[in-house]
Amino acid sequence: MMNKAVSIQERGLILLIGLAVLASGVLVFTDLQQSAQASLPVAIHLEDVTILLPRLVESAPIDINRATLDDLITLPGIGPALAQRIIDYRIEHGPFRSVEELEYVNGIGPQTVKGIIDAAVAETAGR
Repeated sequence: MMNKAVSIQERGLILLIGLAVLASGVLVFTDLQQSAQASLPVAIHLEDVTILLPRLVESAPIDINRATLDDLITLPGIGPALAQRIIDYRIEHGPFRSVEELEYVNGIGPQTVKGIIDAAVAETAGR
């Protein structure tokens, strides 16, 4: 069974590669039109190009007991409001013993937990 987080990662990488290919094609096409020697290969130097990859590309699972708001938002189905509720619940009740305990957080149900089960862990300081 395919991991939902992996599927999202793959889609992100495919999108990133597609955009890079598209941008390269536009650069080559533009340069070829302006070049007097259009039949010669054109070298493209991308020294000043920075590619920002989303955190979803990282393969390490998110520890819901140590994660920041920004970390939690990277989990499928978790937005800023739910991420804050997870942190508030964790502060009030202590660390989660399992990812499934996220269902105790208001607004998180079994389907949400099912969607993030492979992308998160619940480690405690005592482990």
